[in-house]
Amino acid sequence: MITVRDIDDSVLKALTDRASAAGRSLEEEVRETLAQSVRRSHEDFWERADRLRAGFGGSVVSDSGVISAEMREERSQRIGEP
Repeated sequence: MITVRDIDDSVLKALTDRASAAGRSLEEEVRETLAQSVRRSHEDFWERADRLRAGFGGSVVSDSGVISAEMREERSQRIGEP
């Protein structure tokens, strides 16, 4: 159960109008609005992740530990360390 206080009158009217247009109660409309918001956030995250991945041109980003080890090895070879 949840109780939300001090909802702006214009927000409450918009929710009430949407509920009426959809043939739902205000409570059902609020439940659906919250559920859509959560689903949309989840979908938006994966859409942004896909865009970022595409920005890398499909290349795989290596583990930073592996990169650091490779850099240490290269440096050691340049200065003649074992």
